[in-house]
Amino acid sequence: MTNSQPTIITRQEEIPFPGGRVRFLNGADTVQATMTLVEIDGLTMLVDCGANPFQTPVELPDEAFEADAILLTHAHMDHVGGIPRLLTSGFFAPVFATDTTLAITRIALGECIRQNGGEHRDVRAFSGGLDHIARSVGFDSPFKPFSKRDIEITFHPAGHILGAASIEIKTEQARLLFSGDIGPATLPVAGAPNDTWKNDQPFDLVVMESTRGDVQADQSRMEIEAALADMIRTAQAQNGHIVVPASIIGRTQELIHYLNNITERDDTLQIPVALDTAMGLRIANDTPPLAAFVDESGLAKLSRADDPLNIDGLYTVRKTKDPKKLRELDKTTLIVTGFGSCDSGRIVSQLIELLPYPENTVLFIGYQAPGSVGRQIISMSDGQQEDVAPTIQLNDEDIPVRASIRTLPGLYAHATQPGLVNWVNQLPNIKQIALHHGTAAAQDALAKALSP
Repeated sequence: MTNSQPTIITRQEEIPFPGGRVRFLNGADTVQATMTLVEIDGLTMLVDCGANPFQTPVELPDEAFEADAILLTHAHMDHVGGIPRLLTSGFFAPVFATDTTLAITRIALGECIRQNGGEHRDVRAFSGGLDHIARSVGFDSPFKPFSKRDIEITFHPAGHILGAASIEIKTEQARLLFSGDIGPATLPVAGAPNDTWKNDQPFDLVVMESTRGDVQADQSRMEIEAALADMIRTAQAQNGHIVVPASIIGRTQELIHYLNNITERDDTLQIPVALDTAMGLRIANDTPPLAAFVDESGLAKLSRADDPLNIDGLYTVRKTKDPKKLRELDKTTLIVTGFGSCDSGRIVSQLIELLPYPENTVLFIGYQAPGSVGRQIISMSDGQQEDVAPTIQLNDEDIPVRASIRTLPGLYAHATQPGLVNWVNQLPNIKQIALHHGTAAAQDALAKALSP
């Protein structure tokens, strides 16, 4: 960040820039359901189309249905979950994203449709509709999507998860940058965010996430591996299970990478790892080559024909009746179940079964938004030590929380405050920074850190 200090904007739903404006349709002061409308040169574009795909019905702002294009930063549900609703309305504008983001979006949303009771034909209709309007974009390759408009768009690596991007939009009048979710520089699979930017035009507006803007430090790789090893040993000693509510996208790959590392050093820590969704391995199999993303240690393993995302005992649960079999296993098992916020999906049945028993562990490796079931469970982390266990309501039942509750914030895949400040410091000549996708506390803390 050079020249004059930029203006920092927090919790403001509309921000003008030369030749247009940005409006936060969702996500101005929350981490859920991000959707940003860009009005520029007589056109409107959505940057992300987030929603909870398990909500019935999925409700979207009217402006979303009228957009001239959608630009997707990455494939997490809070950024793409509204796309099926658009498609069922007859939406036909192009959707631009990286190859990996499109592949994961197709798989993940198809799985959501199945979990919502949809049939194979519903999934096929969604996939066909998305394929019809999807436009694949490469990293660092500027393109002009509108033949009669001089609007140039470039996707840059953002880290966070496979395929994630920061999106730059340029016209003669303005230069904009939408950070997407920024990953820490230390992620072994997703890689580091872009840190090289052209200095040919000032950034009139940088729209920036602030999820962990109030967090000062993160776990090191050694701390993550030590914590994982301790959890596994404890579960083995108690003959319990470890359930991990997590997006199968991104964080699960990071977790498997670390499990691979610790079991290579100590094979007594090797336990079955079950991905409680057919989506898990499909994402690993259907996304572009891993070598484009993993860090140096992962590349070294690939050169030895050792896949850093494959461990002995890794399998998927492909039938809805299979999770009950997992809980009946005598051997300690680590179960990764999709939809990390614990509000919906198959994770709910896992928690109902495992939370009441102190020998089990619930491990959170993703950020839990305020008000989510996951955040409520974390707040009960000492419950197993009380005479009367606290309870959480799941499927209209009061479930006692006696299991051990653990977190691994080093796997949250969002940069902490120092990483976010460092990301901004790489950008030349910024006029305005608008913070979003974060709580009020996170935005205020980050705004203070970015101010002189």
